[in-house]
Amino acid sequence: MSERPPYKESSELPFEGKLFDDTFNDWFGEAVLFVSTPDRTTLHPVRHYEDRQRELYGPTAAEEVIQASDSDAMRRYNQIVDEFNAEIDRINREKDVETVRRYLKRVKEVLSEGR
Repeated sequence: MSERPPYKESSELPFEGKLFDDTFNDWFGEAVLFVSTPDRTTLHPVRHYEDRQRELYGPTAAEEVIQASDSDAMRRYNQIVDEFNAEIDRINREKDVETVRRYLKRVKEVLSEGR
């Protein structure tokens, strides 16, 4: 993977809220498919905020994003990820669409803060 060049200034980072704007993408596709077609979709664990940034953007650009992110929002986001990942086997087994909807709502709330 080629690493994205570092941002020159923090004002260049694509933030509208307290966390990087594309973070919801880790949830959106698979969770929306699960909600609409639970019998044909299997959910997979979601990555912690910091891990996602490092995997997608490489260490230098990711550290800039992490440093510019709100630490409390990051902590709350990661807590939701941990809770979701702990339930994922049960959610898949029971095809628990309502629980997925609740997690999506919670994630949206954290990600939309400060907008």
